[in-house]
Amino acid sequence: MAHGTPDWGITAAKSTIYSLHDMGELAVRLGSPVSYDRRGDVIFLDTFDTGESKVAVEGSGDDNEIYPSCGDPVSAPMHLVFRTGPTAGDLSGFHKTLYYPVTGGIGVEIAFLPVADLRWFRVYMQAFDGALYHWFHCYYDHTDGKIYVLDHTLGWTPIGTPGIVRVGAAIYSYIKLVGNLLTDDYVRVIFNDHTYDASDYSASVDTDATKKSMTIGCAAYTNVNAAILVPVDNLIVTQNEPVS
Repeated sequence: MAHGTPDWGITAAKSTIYSLHDMGELAVRLGSPVSYDRRGDVIFLDTFDTGESKVAVEGSGDDNEIYPSCGDPVSAPMHLVFRTGPTAGDLSGFHKTLYYPVTGGIGVEIAFLPVADLRWFRVYMQAFDGALYHWFHCYYDHTDGKIYVLDHTLGWTPIGTPGIVRVGAAIYSYIKLVGNLLTDDYVRVIFNDHTYDASDYSASVDTDATKKSMTIGCAAYTNVNAAILVPVDNLIVTQNEPVS
């Protein structure tokens, strides 16, 4: 929010310049990766210009790995590539542990490039408050074109059907998961041009003595007995997300 108006930057136009009230729009014009959904206050972001140095690798299957590439970035010079193991169901991904956020609406967003033989791309966030464990979890299923959330009583439940997205044209898909830490309810899942209301579903909650912190993560799974390569970019974590 602007304080004062140097050079008439927010209150009046000049002969060749219009005022710009949306500072989020200005940030995007200056190169910010926060361009897909600008709700919430950003508390962490990574465009992977330094490779995987800010995240912790996770995976399964022989030779699974994460590595940086210049091949298909969204907006910056670098991105990551997830290489799964060679057996159907093997995965490659990462997680990042952060401080415990302001309780309320929390969001995690990632861009990924769908490829042939992708089974799932999942996104999750785990909040530890010192006594309880709160787990919000969703995935895009590339075999049936649906979005699922993990409800504490219903298990994996479909909440929308965007359809199977296009592959092979360097077109990234965006997925953003938003949950409410005050109520342990999901809020919404955004997938490309679709926004799905997930407020009828609740996160998993259980006792856990882990010190106050939050872990977010994502992973890609292969659907065949062969490794797949899935580019990812622009990890963004937010707090103070709208919850209604």
